[in-house]
Amino acid sequence: MPFSWAVISAYIVGMTVAFLLNSVFIFPKSEKAMHTQARDFVLVNLSFFPLIWLVSVKVNNWLKTVGMTSHSEGLAHAIAISLPMLATFLIYKFFAFKERRYE
Repeated sequence: MPFSWAVISAYIVGMTVAFLLNSVFIFPKSEKAMHTQARDFVLVNLSFFPLIWLVSVKVNNWLKTVGMTSHSEGLAHAIAISLPMLATFLIYKFFAFKERRYE
């Protein structure tokens, strides 16, 4: 499978696992219906996908250009997925998995 397609496949699998883990362990008290959480989660992740895909491909190409042929794809993908981590967590917390407030 070409690297760019592998990034797309990995992103879909990663999104599925991340949604399940976030909904069960990180934001279990969400006031939103599960299908609404899933929709919002997918929208957030799709908005970051072009950045992750582009950085993965470009960093992989750069690493190969400078002579790093071993593990360049894994390293490039790891760098790319780490870029939006804080932003996505905050968006999930205040948008996709908004928690109930008990008074």
